[in-house]
Amino acid sequence: MIEFDLIKKCIEYAKEIFKGKDIQFSITTNGTLINKKIIRYFVKNKVNLTISLDGPKEVHDKNRRFCNGSGTFDKIISESIIKISTPIIFVLGVAQKTQKFEIQLALREKFINEGYKVSQIGSRRYSEFLGFHSFPDFMYNHSIGEINKIVLFNRLIAQIEMEEKPDVIIIGIPGGVMKLNNIMTNKFGVFSYEISQAVTPDVAIFSTFYEDYTPEYFMRINNSIKYKLGYEVDCFNLANVQFDWDNAHEVQRPVYLTLSSKFIDEKIESFKQGDVPLFNVLNESDTENMFRFIVDKLSDYSHIEII
Repeated sequence: MIEFDLIKKCIEYAKEIFKGKDIQFSITTNGTLINKKIIRYFVKNKVNLTISLDGPKEVHDKNRRFCNGSGTFDKIISESIIKISTPIIFVLGVAQKTQKFEIQLALREKFINEGYKVSQIGSRRYSEFLGFHSFPDFMYNHSIGEINKIVLFNRLIAQIEMEEKPDVIIIGIPGGVMKLNNIMTNKFGVFSYEISQAVTPDVAIFSTFYEDYTPEYFMRINNSIKYKLGYEVDCFNLANVQFDWDNAHEVQRPVYLTLSSKFIDEKIESFKQGDVPLFNVLNESDTENMFRFIVDKLSDYSHIEII
């Protein structure tokens, strides 16, 4: 159950920061009843409430199609994977806080501005507010089973392709592709594995924390993705976030340091003459270069027509 005191603090903070603005509060319930005390508080403070059952509507419909009332599968129709014809772009990373969502938003804007029709699944649960699908809630449902999650995700993408008829599909993968250590496990990279089994990307963008890397680091990441997930990384993003290993080990939780975007630009410059396509999504020029790199890559595959 959602903590009422925590909600109050969030609402009061939002009212203070965004004076005169409408406030929207989204709750994903998975069938849990919303406390009447909370509802009365929202009404009194003129806060709009959105209640989402199992994520976006199409995901909820897909859940109902395959699941019984308890949210578990009665049976799986087929373990076969439907081939997706639309070009797919994966945005994945070494962990959270590596600007994966910023990349997803930037690419969406670039493609739409160039006249492409974009379908998208974001790596965050509030992506509907930004005009695209959130990462489906059934992927977090432990009662469904991992094989069924893979098949369901594949069917969801097939359904989106059929109904929305996009030119490109962008999929943001939550979390990381591997554990950082025995404490910070990144859910052991399970999401990245399951989604990679469900659909195959035409382009994969990998975002990583800042460190003073050598080109060999990116080669090792590429080989790791290739042999674990079955495809190669096409380009990398270097986040302006550094993982603080010493403090994280001391407090037993992730600790991050934020760096300036200009500092990242300077570090990336040393890779410009090499074979590693490395970008900084916080730099508008670099974002444009990343977009052009992706379009050229897809054009080489003859999957989409350059407008």
